[in-house]
Amino acid sequence: MEISVILFPLVIGVFLAWIMRRFGFSETMGLVFSGFIAVFLMRFFSVDVKQSIAYSEPLRLLGLILFAFEIGASIGIRELSKAIHRVVAAELVSYIVIWVISGLTAYALGLSFIDRIIIFLIIVNSSTIAIVAISKVNISNIRSLAITQTSLEDLMQFALFTVLMVAGFSSFQSVQIVSWLLRIGGLTIFFLLISKYSLRFLARSPFIRDKEGRFFLSIIVALLFATIASIIGLPPLFGAFIAGICFSAFQDLTDISEMLRGLRDVGILLYFTSLGSQLCLDVFNMLNIADVFIKGLIIGFIATLTRILGITLGVGLSGSGISKSSMLALLLCPLSEIGIVFVDALALEGIIPSSTVAIVTFSVLTSLTFFGFIIPKGIMYTYRLESVLPRFIIDVFDVISTEYLKRIDTMISTISVIIRFVVVMLVLSYISTVSEYLAKELVIPPIISIAISIICSLATLIVFILTLRSLYRSIISSISTPSQRISENFGKALDLVIGGLTIILQVYILYDFMKIFELIEPLYHTVLIASNIAIIIVTVYEIIRYLRRKL
Repeated sequence: MEISVILFPLVIGVFLAWIMRRFGFSETMGLVFSGFIAVFLMRFFSVDVKQSIAYSEPLRLLGLILFAFEIGASIGIRELSKAIHRVVAAELVSYIVIWVISGLTAYALGLSFIDRIIIFLIIVNSSTIAIVAISKVNISNIRSLAITQTSLEDLMQFALFTVLMVAGFSSFQSVQIVSWLLRIGGLTIFFLLISKYSLRFLARSPFIRDKEGRFFLSIIVALLFATIASIIGLPPLFGAFIAGICFSAFQDLTDISEMLRGLRDVGILLYFTSLGSQLCLDVFNMLNIADVFIKGLIIGFIATLTRILGITLGVGLSGSGISKSSMLALLLCPLSEIGIVFVDALALEGIIPSSTVAIVTFSVLTSLTFFGFIIPKGIMYTYRLESVLPRFIIDVFDVISTEYLKRIDTMISTISVIIRFVVVMLVLSYISTVSEYLAKELVIPPIISIAISIICSLATLIVFILTLRSLYRSIISSISTPSQRISENFGKALDLVIGGLTIILQVYILYDFMKIFELIEPLYHTVLIASNIAIIIVTVYEIIRYLRRKL
């Protein structure tokens, strides 16, 4: 009986997934539907449904960890870094469109602010079926652009999910969210630096020179990072995702990808079939089944159209042209299956109700169905789009695109400085936390703990001043170039706004980390006063330096 309760839904799941794949749809649809069918059949044969779900839990968790690891491993950090300006330019516009429309959708359906954030979370990334569709496109530059686009979408969705798991919705403010996202970016770089040396050291070992050794090492790294993430208060899936990024950056996964995919597929098979079974049980216990189903259909349809609009505008403004951007938008429009996993994880933590999981699942399935029926035929019409539009619209679009890309260059140069600042602050915070722990456990003399706090405080001030100077110089270099057109002067004004907001963000991050350091009261106030004085001195110095150059 123990074996049958696991094998029963798996057989149905494999069959329906194969059927869906044969007809050009996502396998996930077949797996979720198989869970519904399995519940009816298992009840007919008097098999315990809840026992089936409980037995599959360990293996499906391993499958999800390997799924997150493989997503991270598919991200080409080097390729992404080369095209980072265009990809960020496209994604920024897309996210603004998604955020606005998700708010309008939530308001129209009478949903809460939390539901709006969940809608935003599931729209920011595309499905794995989109990757399969992209691989069939014969246009090389579309394929490479789509791969880098989906890589950044994966990073964004995992980062946002991690923020929601750690910070929750209680204090969801824009500055705090940006601060958390920068922390996660800094933590990712921190893990990359550690992995760079540890994996290169392990590469010399004779045990991992063959593919079997690398296969077992990859599983160990995925589980190790997932464990470390859970220890420091982050989701295990995020740890496995970072492990995939780190492992693929310094080790070759080409010859073991099929071995990893086999384990992952078993876990995904168990996860989505058991999710379908659990949803079936939850749905029939709900009093508003029709309401949940209708909301799922509406959100799925609107979310797909939102992705098409957002990506078309974003990629178009990043300099790729209207025809190419609309084609890419159609290819990347289906919602990601990993969004279901994230929402389910939030529900298991009690952050959101279980009914939200049902709505999101129906939304993703609606989007995948829409993609399977409509999109392949729609791609053929994108070639004619530029010939239909008036020429002046295309010219205006090109001018806006040029100025917009210049602003993105300024933003990336300032944000990269902030990320380096966050990495150093993370290292100092870990040193401070470890010293506090050792002082309590090993009964170290208080003078040593105070000395470490003073050293960390001085290092913080030095790094803060150096970062502030780098920000000012980046801003000044962008506004120092001669300009004649009104659009260029307007662009310089935007650069000043971006720079000012970045400096405010740096100050906020400094104050946030000072709370983590748990300094004694006099030292805490001394650091804050010194940082304020440093801001004034550096600002005055850089302004005088700029005016001397102009004169």
